[in-house]
Amino acid sequence: MRKIVDFCFILLITLLGGSVFFAFKYGIEVRVILFSFSIILLMFSLKNKCNNIVALVVICLILFLNTFLNVSYGVKITSLIALIIVCISLAIIQDNVSKEKFMTTYINIMAVLCCISLICFFLSKFISPYNFPLFKREFIDTNIYSYSIYYTWGWDALFKGRNAGIYWEPGGFQTYINLALTFLIFNKAERKGYFYIMLLLFIVTIITTSSTTGYIVLAIILAYSFLTNKIKFKSKKEKMRGFIVIGSIVLTSLYLIVNSNVINDKFGQQGENSSYSIRKNDSSSTLEIIKKY
Repeated sequence: MRKIVDFCFILLITLLGGSVFFAFKYGIEVRVILFSFSIILLMFSLKNKCNNIVALVVICLILFLNTFLNVSYGVKITSLIALIIVCISLAIIQDNVSKEKFMTTYINIMAVLCCISLICFFLSKFISPYNFPLFKREFIDTNIYSYSIYYTWGWDALFKGRNAGIYWEPGGFQTYINLALTFLIFNKAERKGYFYIMLLLFIVTIITTSSTTGYIVLAIILAYSFLTNKIKFKSKKEKMRGFIVIGSIVLTSLYLIVNSNVINDKFGQQGENSSYSIRKNDSSSTLEIIKKY
C-alpha cells in the first residue's frame, strides 16, 4: 500500500509540472487529490519529524506577500491556495520519501511518458490530430490548446515537427526529460541492464522536442558525464558498445540540428518577433526593473 501511495504522489507532482490536461484543465482537482495523498503519506509516517517546516513557512509567507503586494491583475485566492497545497505536499514528500526512491520512480514515469509521446509524435505525421482518441481543442486560461489526456499537439497553432509530450510546449517537456536523464546517469542504483535503453529513449525524445535549450543541456550533461567518468563500463566490449551507441546518437543529433530550422528560428530571423529578440528584450527589461527598484 505504501509503495502505491508513493508512486501516485510522485506521479501527481510530475503531471502538475505543466501537463495541459492535469495541470491546466483540471489543476484544482488534481491538487486536491495530491493533498489527499499527502495526508495518507503522513499517516504512514507519523513518527517522522517535519524537517522542512521552517522552509515551508518562509515559502508560504513569500507567496502571501507576493499575492497581496502585486494586485495589478487582482488577487486570486484560489491560485494562492493551490500553490500552498503543492508546497505542503512537496515538504511532506521530502520528509517521507527517500531521494533514491523519488529518482527511480520519476525515471520510470518519464520513460513511460516518453514512449507515449514518441508514438503520438510519429503517428501525427500520418494521422490528423483530430482523429486521435479523446482529442480536444478548446480555450484554457489564455490559450487555445489542441490536446488529450496523453499528448499535446500545440496551443493556438500546432507544433509542427516538435514533440511536447503531455506538457504545454516542447521546451517544457525537454526540461523534465533532461532531469530524468540526469537522475539516470548520476544515480548508481539505476545502473541496471536497461540503462542504455533508457538513455537512448531519453536522448531520442529530447531530439524530437527540437528545443535549442534542450539540445544545449543534453550536450552539457553528456559531456560532463564522460569527463567525470560517470558513465562507466564493466568491460572493453561494453565500453565499445556504449561509445558506438552514444557516438551514433551525438552524430545523429548534430545532423538533425544542422538540417532543422531550430537554430534559424531562434537566431536567424530578423525583427523583434524572433525568438532570440523576444528573450533578449525580456532579459533587458528584467535587468532595468531590478536596477530601478
